[in-house]
Order: sequence, then structure tokens, then C-alpha cells
Amino acid sequence: MVPVLPGFTRVNSQPKPRIILSIEGLDKSGKTNLAFTAPGPLGYLEFDIGAEGVVEKFQDDKVILSPKPYETRFDDGKQKQDATVELSRFERDFKSSLSKLRTTVVDTASETWELLRLARHGKLTQVKPHHYVEANQEYRDFIRTAFENDSNLILLHKLKSTWMEGKDGKSSKTGEYERAGFSETGFLVQMNVRCWRQEAVEGDLGFRCQILNSRHQPELAGMILENEQITFQTLGMMALPQLDPAVWE
Repeated sequence: MVPVLPGFTRVNSQPKPRIILSIEGLDKSGKTNLAFTAPGPLGYLEFDIGAEGVVEKFQDDKVILSPKPYETRFDDGKQKQDATVELSRFERDFKSSLSKLRTTVVDTASETWELLRLARHGKLTQVKPHHYVEANQEYRDFIRTAFENDSNLILLHKLKSTWMEGKDGKSSKTGEYERAGFSETGFLVQMNVRCWRQEAVEGDLGFRCQILNSRHQPELAGMILENEQITFQTLGMMALPQLDPAVWE
């Protein structure tokens, strides 16, 4: 017997045929290539120059639409004013792409976070933590907007070096990397993956992609895909095996 509680209804959720995905990696590690394997029509929102040399392999097989690239570099004294205008343009394009296209790719979300900070504070450094409350909430809402739609969202992220302080008080690189951008992104998206390229050998181009975590299928954490396995369709079929594989094509 189902208990009756005022204001409550029984949860009967069905999986949506979309994934909200974060892809992180160093330059030329296959991030954009993986993103372009997602189903089209595809909206490509570009800060970086990551599409050139990659998009050509896909543009004949699927519709890829893109507005003018967004800026994060502005003249001194005009950062806040110009960044606010550019952020408004990005937000408009982002919502339009999510509502009308099958997949939206942001390249990179690391720079989206920079643009938001410049629009709200006019600078990226020497901002006190309590001044980030509004910007943090705005960025959370930016990602949560994707959950209101049925389209895929792919956020590409750069990596940055991690540092540690030695006994002498000096900081040095650890040799490890972490995602650059909004720190809570990993918790907000449905799946996080990291791409890299190791030394190529005969018969192996060296491209690798590790599933860091998956909200749909936690047991996928740690799985590594290689070369031609690294596609959005592969990730979709593993994350939501109950759906028809055709929804990822």
C-alpha cells in the first residue's frame, strides 16, 4: 500500500535519452573529437580554437552549427562591461542550442567560468571568497538548465597543474593535473571522463579515455576506452543500456 502524504506524488521517472557530460584533458588529447561523435544537429559554442582540424572529419555527416567565437580577453578598464555583454550573448546561444538541437558542446567550460567571473567582478584574481556566492549560483544554474531539456550537453575542460608546498615553504608542481574551471562541475554533471594520449606505437594511436564516474552506472568508474572505442555512442550505451543504441547515433 502506498502511503498518502500531502503534496507528495509517487516517483516514476523514465531515463532521458541524453547525457550531461564533462570531458577533461590536455591539449590534443581527443576531447573535441569525442564531443563531435555525439548525435547531431550539434551546437558548438567555442571559446577555444579546438575545432579546426577536427570538425572537418564530421561536418559532411552531421549538421554542426556555431555562432561567432566568444571572447575572454578585453581591454583594460572594460573587462566587466564587455564581459557582461559577451556573457549575455553566450547565455542566449546556450539556451537556444539546448532547446533546439540534439547536442550542445561548450569548448571550453573552463573559459565559460572565466567569462562569468569577469562579468561579475571585472577580474580573475584577488576576489574574496564571499564575493563568489552569486557567481557560483549562476554557474550552477547554467549547468542545471541542461536537466530541463532532452538534449546532450558536453562541457570540455582544460587541465591545470596541481601544486604542493615543500618544507622550505616554496611551492612546486606535483606532476598531477586537475580540471580547470568551476570546482563543483564534477558533482553537477552526470558523467566525468578524462582524455589523454600516450606514445603511439604500431597499430595503436595512443588515445585513451577513462570514465572517472557515472551517475547512471557507478560501476563504470575507472574503465578505460582506447582509440576507436572513444565515442559518445559507446559512453551512452554503457551509461543507459536500457535505451535503444540508435538514440546515440
